[in-house]
Amino acid sequence: MKPTKRQLRRIIREEKQKLLEQWQHDPLAPMEKDVEDEVLSQAIAIFGDNVYIDERGGEVIVDVGDDTAVERFYGQWQAVWPDGIMEDDGLIYTGVRI
Repeated sequence: MKPTKRQLRRIIREEKQKLLEQWQHDPLAPMEKDVEDEVLSQAIAIFGDNVYIDERGGEVIVDVGDDTAVERFYGQWQAVWPDGIMEDDGLIYTGVRI
């Protein structure tokens, strides 16, 4: 059975209301992927294309691959992620929570 225009409007209105309520309770939940994308674009701007991002314990980490690049660009990534911590093997814990 094909829904009427009135039924479609009601369904859209109800779904919109659900999304608004969800956003009010947890504003970052629907944007989780956006946070990772933003960190990735920032990392690429600093280190170039050979970076990867991952998540550990609810925090976004950047894998640069080697310590020398992390140390060389310390001032730049520290300005972007002031809560960031450098680890061995080119990892940066950004301090950005998901």
